[in-house]
Amino acid sequence: MRPEEKASTKRPDKFKRWMIASLFLIPLVLFVTPLGYHYFYRPVKMKVLIQLLRYGGINRWASKMLFNQGEEAVPHLIHSLSDKNPYVRAGSVGLLISLGPRKGVDYEALLPHLKRLASDPEDLVRHNALWALGEIRSEEAVGLLIKCLSDPDRLFRINAAHTLGRTGSKEAVVPLIQALSERDSGLRGAAAAALGKIGSSKAVAPLIATLKEEAPPQTIPIQWSRFRRAVIEGLESITGRSLGNFRRATTDAEREEI
Repeated sequence: MRPEEKASTKRPDKFKRWMIASLFLIPLVLFVTPLGYHYFYRPVKMKVLIQLLRYGGINRWASKMLFNQGEEAVPHLIHSLSDKNPYVRAGSVGLLISLGPRKGVDYEALLPHLKRLASDPEDLVRHNALWALGEIRSEEAVGLLIKCLSDPDRLFRINAAHTLGRTGSKEAVVPLIQALSERDSGLRGAAAAALGKIGSSKAVAPLIATLKEEAPPQTIPIQWSRFRRAVIEGLESITGRSLGNFRRATTDAEREEI
């Protein structure tokens, strides 16, 4: 065989080897270049950190790492609000609120996502969304929180009342006063505490009226005591007066006089 023929037979094998090597070399070259770092490494890193939020042993570390990324993590966290895993959704909500507008989070753009998550089938996600709505404090968020006072879930209603207190919105005063008439002493206590934080004088008379009530039948004493304490603390916050003597009163006559 002539040398020319021998060289021609080896070329295909050499070409194949180069093609196989290029499958590994090209991604490696892209990976170490600034362009590869920006378009390949960083997005993959964000996705991995976000998925680590689902694991209890490492989610705190992942949250800290994502928080340190600042604005860079925001679009990835917003995208993960639709993730299948509830821990990822809940963790992403918390991180977005923690980052806040100073880190590029547009609360108005985030609001539709939170409205959707407030109806999430997972309790953890719903409660985190509720907490986030309280941080946003926009009129639309307050309106949604007021609707949550009628939610079928008892704990969700109580959480909504507490969250409305954190908003400080005067719009919530009337719905919270109405919540004082509910049967659930837990919700009534949360409403009283929220009214105390908002500080509206409209709530004084309704709160005083609740102190004149007798405990309903089959009411657990400690729950009724907590409710009355929340009412007293709410009145103290609004009026700026101490009602410690009311707490120490042992008869209805003494309480009526106070």
